[in-house]
Amino acid sequence: MRVALEAEEGKWVCIKKGEFADSPEERIDCARLLASIVESARRKLRQEKGIDPETIARICGAKYNRRQKKYVLKGRKKPEQVKEWLERVKGLDEPDESAVLLLEMLGYDTVPSQKTFEEYLKKMSLGTEGYCPREN
Repeated sequence: MRVALEAEEGKWVCIKKGEFADSPEERIDCARLLASIVESARRKLRQEKGIDPETIARICGAKYNRRQKKYVLKGRKKPEQVKEWLERVKGLDEPDESAVLLLEMLGYDTVPSQKTFEEYLKKMSLGTEGYCPREN
């Protein structure tokens, strides 16, 4: 199995490649590579479109967490608050992607990050016992 991505959009260039054997361990490595591609593309897409996390953080009061390297909101939020923030985000240049970023600040995993995927793999503690091949 081979994965190759070479993408260029504006100032953004992303090159990710990998070759994988047909084994459970190699499939997991392939999934890791694909997850990193999604995470990188989403981050760069936001950068290219000028989506500013600081602007969204000001709307909802999120604080930058240096350890997590992202803006986060602590505590429970009332649905009315979230609805108000989403209404304010609609006025931004990229309302859909800005709303997704706001939801991520609230703690929702809109697209699992590579870190989330790694945590999932650890919880599953995959070995050959837990592997179930696809039926052809």
